[in-house]
Amino acid sequence: MCDLPRRGKIMYKNSIKGYLVAMATLTLAACGGGGGSDTGNNNGGTGTTPTAFTVNTPQVNSDVTESSSFEFNLTSKGGSGSATYAVDVSYQDFEDGAITATVNGSTVNVSISDLEYSGEFTVKITGTDGAGKTDDVTLTFDVENTSAAPVLAALNAMFDAKYDIANLKSEREVLQKVAKAAFYGSDDFKQSDLDRAMNAASKDVDSNYRQSLLDTFAGKFYNRDYSTNEYYSETELKAKLSDAQDLVAEYLSEINGKIRDVTLKAGDAVPLIDLDGTLYVSDEAASQFVGNAEFMDVQSKLWKSDYEFLGAILDPSLMPCSAG
Repeated sequence: MCDLPRRGKIMYKNSIKGYLVAMATLTLAACGGGGGSDTGNNNGGTGTTPTAFTVNTPQVNSDVTESSSFEFNLTSKGGSGSATYAVDVSYQDFEDGAITATVNGSTVNVSISDLEYSGEFTVKITGTDGAGKTDDVTLTFDVENTSAAPVLAALNAMFDAKYDIANLKSEREVLQKVAKAAFYGSDDFKQSDLDRAMNAASKDVDSNYRQSLLDTFAGKFYNRDYSTNEYYSETELKAKLSDAQDLVAEYLSEINGKIRDVTLKAGDAVPLIDLDGTLYVSDEAASQFVGNAEFMDVQSKLWKSDYEFLGAILDPSLMPCSAG
C-alpha cells in the first residue's frame, strides 16, 4: 500500500465519516427514532374520551300490591357534574292519582292506593347531567288488587262447580245416603219416609231455573284487562258475588230442606245437617260441606267425628279422618 498525501488522507477520512453519518441517519429513521416531531399517526397521549351519561337502577321487584309503597335508589355514570332526576308514572287500568311516584335526590318513592283493578304501570326515570345530557330508564310493574282476590276465588270456584251445583250433585248424594242410614238406624224413620227422600233426591230441577243459574256463571271472572276477556272492577265483582250467592242459596233451598227433615227424623242415627245454601271455597272448590266449620276443622281440613261419613259420601276414595 502506498502512502497518500496528507490532504488525500483528510479527504478520505471525511468521506468515511460522511458515509457513517448518513447510514446512522437512515437507521434511526427506519426504527422510528430520531428527533422528528411528526405525531400525525400517534394514538397515544394523555387526553381521555368522556364516557356517555347513563342512568342506572337497582334490581327492583316488579310484582307489587295495592295499598303499599316502596322506594329504590338511582345511580348514574359518565357525563359531567352532578345528575338530577325526574319521574313519570303511566297506566291505563286505574283512576287518576291511584299510583304516584316522587323523587328526592336520587331516591324514588312509589305509592299505590286501594285499587279497583289489577294491572300494570310504568315508572320512567329521566336523568340529566351537569352539561344537560339526558338518559332515561323505564321500569314496568305488575300490581295485584289483593282485596279482590277472595271475591274472584269465590266466583271462579262457583264457575268451575256450576254444573255440579246446577245438578245438585253433592246434595243428592248426601240426601240418599243419610235417608238410608236413617231407615236402617232409626225405628222412627219409615219406608214411606225413605221413599219420599229418594224421590226428592232424584227429582228433576226446572230446566229454566237451572239455565238461569248456569247463565250467571257463563264465563270466568277477571279483575284485569287480558284483552280477550271481559273483566270487572272490585265493586262489580262484589255485587256479582252477592247476587250469585243469593241465587245459589235459593236454588239449593228445597233439597237442603229435605236433608234437614231426614236428619231431624233420624234421631240419634244421623247428626243434624242444617244447610243455608252458603258455598264455602276450599282448594279452589265450592261446596256446602267441605270448608263448612259445622262439619270439619277448617284449618286442618279434617272432618269432625260426627260427620266423618260426609267425607266418605262426597269422596269415597278417601278414608275418613277425624278431628276429634
